[in-house]
Amino acid sequence: MPNGFTLIEVLVTLGLFGVVLSFSLIENMSSLTYHFERSETAHLSTLNHAAQGSSMRHICRSEFCTHAALHGVQTEPKELILFEGDSFSTRTVPQDWFLPRSKLLSSTTTETIIYYANGSSSIDSLP
Repeated sequence: MPNGFTLIEVLVTLGLFGVVLSFSLIENMSSLTYHFERSETAHLSTLNHAAQGSSMRHICRSEFCTHAALHGVQTEPKELILFEGDSFSTRTVPQDWFLPRSKLLSSTTTETIIYYANGSSSIDSLP
C-alpha cells in the first residue's frame, strides 16, 4: 500500500483552499473600500467645516485680501481643495489647502461649495 496523498486528493484540497481564499479576499476588498469611503467623507466634512468657520469668523489669510474673504471647497477627481476667494477661478492660489483623494474611489464630477459669512452656502456642480 503506497504512502502519501493521491493527485486527486491534493487537487481537491487546493481547490477548496482557493474557494475559501477568494471569499476572504472579496470580504477584505469591500472592507477596504468602506474604510476609504469613510476616510474621504471625514476629509470632506473637515474641509467643509474649516471653510464655513473661516468665512463666519471673517478670516483672511492672504496678503492680497483687504476684507473678509469667502471660503470654499472644490472637489476634483484627484483631490479636495480648500480655497479662499469669491469663486474657485478667482481664488488666492497660495492659500489653497490640498487633500488627495483615494485612488480606489473614482469620481468624475467637480463640485464647488462656497461659504458666506452668515454660514449659508452655494453649490456649483460640473459633470
